[in-house]
Amino acid sequence: MAGLTDEGFEAKSYADIVAGFETRQRGAFGADFDVSAESPAGVLNGIMGAAARELWEVGAGLFAAFDRDAATGQSLTQVAALTGTTRRGAQLGRVELVLTLAPGTTVPAGSVADVLSDPASRWVTLTDAANATAVTANVIVQAEQETATTLPAAAATINHIATGVAGWTGVTNAEAASPGIDADTDPVLRRRAELELQGAGTTPAEAIRAALLRVPLVSEVVVWENTGDVVDADGRPPHSVEAMVRGGDSAAVAAVLWGAKARGIATHGATSVVVLDAQGQAQTVRFTRPTDVNVWTVVQVSVNARLDPGDAAIQTAVREAFATLGTGELVRRAAVSCAAFGVRGVTNVTAVRLGLVSGAEYASDLAVTSRQRAVSPTNSYVTVQRV
Repeated sequence: MAGLTDEGFEAKSYADIVAGFETRQRGAFGADFDVSAESPAGVLNGIMGAAARELWEVGAGLFAAFDRDAATGQSLTQVAALTGTTRRGAQLGRVELVLTLAPGTTVPAGSVADVLSDPASRWVTLTDAANATAVTANVIVQAEQETATTLPAAAATINHIATGVAGWTGVTNAEAASPGIDADTDPVLRRRAELELQGAGTTPAEAIRAALLRVPLVSEVVVWENTGDVVDADGRPPHSVEAMVRGGDSAAVAAVLWGAKARGIATHGATSVVVLDAQGQAQTVRFTRPTDVNVWTVVQVSVNARLDPGDAAIQTAVREAFATLGTGELVRRAAVSCAAFGVRGVTNVTAVRLGLVSGAEYASDLAVTSRQRAVSPTNSYVTVQRV
């Protein structure tokens, strides 16, 4: 039965709509009334049936627009907003750069440093950086991706000065950059809405996770609890939480974690940040960052003339496949192969090898621990062999 039922809304099919027209016409004009597809009545039935079917589809869409699991596009955006989840646009990655400046040097905001082996990894300073001393000094400045990309920049890889400034002699990043985040697709927004709704009133761990996932550039959160009275097997103190957070500014992560955890519950982790509580008292908040594991990849491909010169397109596609991996997730050769095969001009992928050491790659999937994340930090970690 079409229409609104106990199981939901079921749209009437085109065939059923036309059959209904024909039944009514024969009831009105007699059983011998010609409703064949070539007859005037049949042609009109087809036209009206198509229009009626469109109306049924509109009705089904309106019904689905109020269901988070079925809504899409703007309808899903509005449904998610009802429970406090907003659709995130693409976010540019952030990094803290250390600039080496001669005495009296000022590097203006908007200057660019990049990863020499990865031309797409360009980072733009957000403020002026000045050395007002009489000796060469290191100056810290925040920088943002020039264009949004989820590709990582590992520690000590942003070391090339792209904007020439007299007296600017060196640059590096002491810590890995927080990569950018793609705009929320419908499945991602649906999952985020589910997680944030779970965190609204369930277990402390889920509430903490939901809160941390709202921090800009945070793409993954795992929270562990030790509810016992002794230190657990992973070194967490009694009555403590450990949050493992990928991405996001450390100060912002610490502030949200302090506000989300229950009072009297300790935090645990290798990263520590001092925040001020509501009374202005300094509090040390600890959490964990996943450990990036650099993976070397060898891809053997067959190509045709449609492939752009060089190997950069294939290398970037492979690295983007790594960027989708979660912490603790197995690196599958099949996923790498699919990424390379998706590049225009690649006609076949004959082999994929993975390894933790250059020159020691193997034809098997690569596993990491639950606290590690496999990454491909620069194009130089991807070797393309043409066969």
